[in-house]
Amino acid sequence: MMIRYLNVLNLLTFAVLGACMNEPESRAETIATNELRSDEPVRPYRRAGRSIVTDTFDVAANFHGDSLELRLISDLGDEAALMVSVSRVYEERGNPERYPVEYFSELSTIGAWRRSRNIRLDHNRWKDEVEQRQRMLAAAGEPFTVSRISDSIEIRFVVPVNQNPPFEEWNANLTGSVVEQTGDLRVIERDVLLLSPIGAQSAGRKRFAAPLALEIRTTYAVSRETPLLPEVEPVDPVKAIEAIRYLKPRGEFTVMEVRVHHDAPWYRVRTRVGEGWINSTALVGQELTIIR
Repeated sequence: MMIRYLNVLNLLTFAVLGACMNEPESRAETIATNELRSDEPVRPYRRAGRSIVTDTFDVAANFHGDSLELRLISDLGDEAALMVSVSRVYEERGNPERYPVEYFSELSTIGAWRRSRNIRLDHNRWKDEVEQRQRMLAAAGEPFTVSRISDSIEIRFVVPVNQNPPFEEWNANLTGSVVEQTGDLRVIERDVLLLSPIGAQSAGRKRFAAPLALEIRTTYAVSRETPLLPEVEPVDPVKAIEAIRYLKPRGEFTVMEVRVHHDAPWYRVRTRVGEGWINSTALVGQELTIIR
């Protein structure tokens, strides 16, 4: 199944990344050197006056277990810059946006992808990346829960703007049946969807909480040792310090009450070591997992 879409914001991003191709020691040139044998002839561009003409841009893709075999079929010259990515998207509960997480991405050349290349699909690494995003956003006060993970992977091949000569600025002289144009930008894109269920219903379902916004009657787990105080404003501070207990890493607590003291939330909690109060400042920087 083929899908095609053009997004101006993405194209501007391609312009910035494509500019890297102008640097003598760019990553793309290193890749091209590694992928093309010196005894292979370099395919030239098709020219019509000052125009670069291309009418073929297709992707051949096949699965081999957890590996994905990819190859580009194109009549564009070998030295044209190429961006390749393989990703899977997830959706957040209550949010219509779709968020991609990459298995693979590379800034390369057309010539480097004429022969088949194998890409390993590391699903465990993909799940870890989603969970890391959850941790980071929860710590920033924007927790989310994954509601859906796509059963397909998305393969994307893009010829970006800001190519080296003989391309003109914004690929103005790039023409042909596979070229798409938005304003002054001319690019070539091919997007392919391949059915490949990840086979892990729990992936991304783990939830993390923002430490300044815990909810009553919800149970959480701390990620490091956390003090449990006997009261918020102790009459005898020395005695209160002596009475402090600690939750061990992965220790669970259930919020029973929330009170704001000196502009910071304090939580009256119930734990396995008894009841007490947790200052929200002691939770900042922790990975607070929502248990139930």
